[in-house]
Amino acid sequence: MEKQADKQKGKQANRQTQGKKDKQKQSEKANSSLSAALKTIPSTTSDKQKKSKKNANQGTKKKTNASPTKRTVNGNQTSHRADHAKQGSISGEGAQRPLGERIKEQLRTNYLLWITIVVIAIPCLILAYILIGSRENSSTPVEGSRFADALDPKISPQEVNTLKEALQFADAQSVEVNLKSATLRITIDTRDDMTQEEMSALLGQVYDAVGAQLPIETYFTNKTIGSGDDATVIKMYDLEISIYNFIPENEEQKASQIHISRSKNAAAPDLIDDVLTTPRDEESAQEILHPDTSNPPVSQEEQTEGE
Repeated sequence: MEKQADKQKGKQANRQTQGKKDKQKQSEKANSSLSAALKTIPSTTSDKQKKSKKNANQGTKKKTNASPTKRTVNGNQTSHRADHAKQGSISGEGAQRPLGERIKEQLRTNYLLWITIVVIAIPCLILAYILIGSRENSSTPVEGSRFADALDPKISPQEVNTLKEALQFADAQSVEVNLKSATLRITIDTRDDMTQEEMSALLGQVYDAVGAQLPIETYFTNKTIGSGDDATVIKMYDLEISIYNFIPENEEQKASQIHISRSKNAAAPDLIDDVLTTPRDEESAQEILHPDTSNPPVSQEEQTEGE
């Protein structure tokens, strides 16, 4: 009986150990199935991601092939964004720099600007000064040094003004007096109905008024200082007086125009009176004014070619 009990106990122990082994095998199988399931899950998800990426790439390719303009627009947008990013970085760098350095940089740029302006302005100002000066002095003759040891005593501008006031005669409608290139010129416009004799009388009055204001021997006659080889001549002013009744506007008025003059050269003692509207040689004047073109002169070369 005891042996049978021991056998039964041994069988129960074997059954328990086999049950434990079966449970371990089942747990190991479950663990292996779980690990296999876990391994299969990421592979399937990766496959799905790959498929989705392929589909996305194919879609983008179709979009780029279908609408190239959108691609360029996107490219421009990206470039603009990059430029804005660069500007932001530059401004950030400038803001990070100290204030003194930024002020010095601005002053340097201002200095360069002002230097360039000055360099450009100097020749422009010189050219403008030359142009303005030449325009103002266009009516003034260039005397040079020919009057260096001459014109002693000189006629002052005040004396010219007082002489102009002294020449305001009743028959003189306008009086002009100027002193240029060592010549005192007086021009008087008289009444239109004055005769040549009346104008000649007025010419004498004007000459006397000039002599009373500026003596002829002092101002309008050359002076000789010394004698022999050591003699020096001081050149003085010349005098020209012109009187006319009117300025003709057509050929018919030229016949009634009267223009007379008197001149005194400093190197000559005599006066020269002249009627500028009347020719000294009428025949020569007509040949010059109205030449005969019916028989043109023939040169010697043309005569030899004709022979």
